[in-house]
Amino acid sequence: METIIADLGHLSMVYGNYIDGILGYNFISQGIISINFVKRQFGITFIKQD
Repeated sequence: METIIADLGHLSMVYGNYIDGILGYNFISQGIISINFVKRQFGITFIKQD
């Protein structure tokens, strides 16, 4: 999987939160994403590929 390394400091300043990284479509498309805003949880269930 392709990887890009970049300084996200400016994005952190704009949004007011520390940003560790960004997940792209190639990663997200490999499974089912679930976000629980109440419990502040993010989950990924990967789909097995033959």
